[in-house]
Amino acid sequence: PFAGAVAERHDRFSFAFTPIVVVLLAGAAGGWFRKNVLLASLLTSIVLATGYYVARMLSMLLAKTGAIDPRAGAWVPLAVFLAAGILMFRSART
Repeated sequence: PFAGAVAERHDRFSFAFTPIVVVLLAGAAGGWFRKNVLLASLLTSIVLATGYYVARMLSMLLAKTGAIDPRAGAWVPLAVFLAAGILMFRSART
């Protein structure tokens, strides 16, 4: 029954890196389009940030119920979206 407490502990540490991931995704979305289309960049960054939060909530739900490892529930969405942001920056046009 302690899986929820362990997941919450790791969630507090991984949540500190959320602004870094969101800024990385938003910055990469800004240079992802050929033309400087503000609305498209803004919409893309909002969709990616919302996807990050949803993935984080789902993985924490699974971690608190014991379906997955509590450490994986807190850190895997961060690692996946961090890697996605880095790949987006590498393919940015500007």
